[in-house]
Amino acid sequence: MMPPHVKALLSAGSSDLHSAVLDYVRRRIEAADRRWSQRYPRWRESERLYRAFRPSDLLNHGRKHDGDGDGLEKIIVPYGYAVIQSILAFFMNVLTQRKPLIPVEGSGPMDVRAALLMEVLLDRQMDQMRPMGTLVIYQWLLDALRYGVGIIKNHWTVREWPAVTRQTSPIIDPFTGQPMGMHDRLEQRDVTVYEGNEAQNVSPFDFLPDPNQPLNLFQDGEFCAQRMRRSWTQFRQRAAQGLYVGLDFVPRQPNQGSTLSTTFGTGRGISDAARIVDMDEIDFEYIDAQGTPYVELVEMYGYIDPEDFGLDEASGGSAPNIPTYPTRHTEGVPELWVFTMANGSRIVRAEPAMLPAMRFPYEIIEPNYDVQSPANFGMIETFRGLQFHLSWLYNSRMMNVEKTLNNEFVYDPSMIEEIDILDPSPARLLRLKEQHYQSGRLRDAIMQLPINDVTVTHLTDSKNVMDLIQNVTSANNLIMGLPNTGRRAATETQAQMQMSSGRMKMMIELVTSQGLRPWATQMAKNTQTFVSDGQVRLKPPYDRLLGAPMLPVNALMLTGEFSFPFTEAGMPTDRLFEANTWKELLMPFLQGPAGAMMMQQPWFPQMFMAMWGRFLHALNVKDLQTFGVSLPATVVAPDEMVMAQQQQGNLQPMGNPLAALLQQAGPPANGMAPTDGFALPSMTETPNVGNGTH
Repeated sequence: MMPPHVKALLSAGSSDLHSAVLDYVRRRIEAADRRWSQRYPRWRESERLYRAFRPSDLLNHGRKHDGDGDGLEKIIVPYGYAVIQSILAFFMNVLTQRKPLIPVEGSGPMDVRAALLMEVLLDRQMDQMRPMGTLVIYQWLLDALRYGVGIIKNHWTVREWPAVTRQTSPIIDPFTGQPMGMHDRLEQRDVTVYEGNEAQNVSPFDFLPDPNQPLNLFQDGEFCAQRMRRSWTQFRQRAAQGLYVGLDFVPRQPNQGSTLSTTFGTGRGISDAARIVDMDEIDFEYIDAQGTPYVELVEMYGYIDPEDFGLDEASGGSAPNIPTYPTRHTEGVPELWVFTMANGSRIVRAEPAMLPAMRFPYEIIEPNYDVQSPANFGMIETFRGLQFHLSWLYNSRMMNVEKTLNNEFVYDPSMIEEIDILDPSPARLLRLKEQHYQSGRLRDAIMQLPINDVTVTHLTDSKNVMDLIQNVTSANNLIMGLPNTGRRAATETQAQMQMSSGRMKMMIELVTSQGLRPWATQMAKNTQTFVSDGQVRLKPPYDRLLGAPMLPVNALMLTGEFSFPFTEAGMPTDRLFEANTWKELLMPFLQGPAGAMMMQQPWFPQMFMAMWGRFLHALNVKDLQTFGVSLPATVVAPDEMVMAQQQQGNLQPMGNPLAALLQQAGPPANGMAPTDGFALPSMTETPNVGNGTH
């Protein structure tokens, strides 16, 4: 919340504090806009190439509005769309193949229980945030591949909804004071329907970080801002909640003297998104009866010294009857504050940014990561030249075919009735003039012009260009779900898949390291700080691990250090390769005399079940008990109980059970027993709970 003295000064018509903060916000926003608007033309071009949108020229415009569909338009071959969607499908397959979407591991044995609870809460938040977490990740990755940078903003929110409940109360006799019956009445009250993290995708056109830092190091900058738009209804609602003040002094029109490249926070006049879908920009200025347009807001997080702006506690005395606000500011140390500027000329919010993660509430992904570059190009920019060549080859071929089909004739108007030549109907009768009926000179009357088709090889050249795009992006036919041409050995196909997925795996690691893990850290820190006490329903297998279908949760129970192994499950191709490897190892046990001899050994059942469990794990089978692999459940108990039971001799540290079994059984008669043994399957239907013994 805003400090009381700051709130009072911003609610006034004018003040030195307001003027100082307004100048600070304006200068930084305009500097950031001048810097990052240099990327806008390429981003608009990438939007058009992704959607295969081509601005109409005179030829296309006439044919597009004919209404009969005759003729060809010049097009952008939508191969870029196919490549981006194939890469997105691969990414989403890797990131969503496991549940929950955000895996949480404790950094040590003391953090295992807290990690389980955190995983439960983050899984619930990913399902209930608006939009859902899966959609946020999809749009995040799409922006990253299309523009070269994908941005999300994460914040903690509480959503309430008015609910009507029936209240029953006794009816009291006014004369005797005795109850006469019961009375039902309806009562409306606000009910919390959701409390937790919420993420939103931010358009790169609206993201304005410090221009002195490259995009991938924006967290090291002095400020970070976002343009947005709000209706006056939303504006007043947030003011009623205490978020904004001074609404009466906000001008109804954006500041016309602003040097920003756009006057609307959604990027009006910047993005080509509306034009691509054949829609005009909506006129927001007279959307209601009062003629009140939407409000352009710029929300900026910046490190400042509150004393420089009169925001510190000592400045609270500059206005009468204003209580002081206890500050945690250390003199001379910059502090992170958040400011909101409305319509480029009014500050409506100024307060300390209480962010538990101690960083700007934004996270970005750049798939072509290069810390030396101020901004990095997107996937479409990588092959834009090849995309233009592909479209030209296809268009020139189709236009030449059309020209060939539209027969061009040379005729003698003295021999043929010209009106028959000009007849557009497909079945025509060409009449000779009367004086040439029996002349026998028909070949002299009309002749088709010879046309040499020089574009006959363009489709073959187009295939070569598509192969080049696949080589550049590593989205080969197998990644795109297309079969390879010609006969290929299975090992060759598998090797191709491994090499291609290796490049994809590198991109997945960049995506998780840049964006997903920092985002998960932000969500975990917010949950540890802001979660309210309450009951949480546990889904399987968490109810079995924690020993109850419901569990009370508070901030103390979530205390711990966590890691987020997003790529622990590996690539889909890695899992297929692992499954084939375990299959090859299992076959000798099931076939041949050597396997029959090994089956007689006492250590064989444990080893075989371990290998069988790993094989099913590689196939992404989680219910191992269905296939005969029964593993003990992981029991999470308090440390004190574990230590007491260990002192009494009831518990022992967990070792390698198969190694102990082999040691008890001794070496087999043929002396060929494995020396190191096999670990039991590490993946059961239970989630990852670390390597601790409790």
